Amino acid sequence: MAFKIVWSEKALIDLSQILNYWVERNKSDLYSLKLSEMIFNRVELLSKYPNLGKRTNAKEIRAHLVKEYFLFYKIKDKNLIIISVFDTRKDPKKIRRRIK
Repeated sequence: MAFKIVWSEKALIDLSQILNYWVERNKSDLYSLKLSEMIFNRVELLSKYPNLGKRTNAKEIRAHLVKEYFLFYKIKDKNLIIISVFDTRKDPKKIRRRIK
């Protein structure tokens, strides 16, 4: 049984900023489309196998790496809640603020 996928507003904003960055940087949306597809496919996989992600120090939150991006998520009731999408090339001290 797969969990229902729920994206938090923060996670949607994170993903949008990442995809927009690549569109502007590359002057093309090709990479952003591929990255988006990769992330959404991985979220689908996590909805079926939620223990694929590693446990974090934060209670109930797991992290799963897709390319250079951590997907932070938790399971609540029958939902897989995507909390945040974090670029691992950024300052690691900012991670705590992303998953609260």
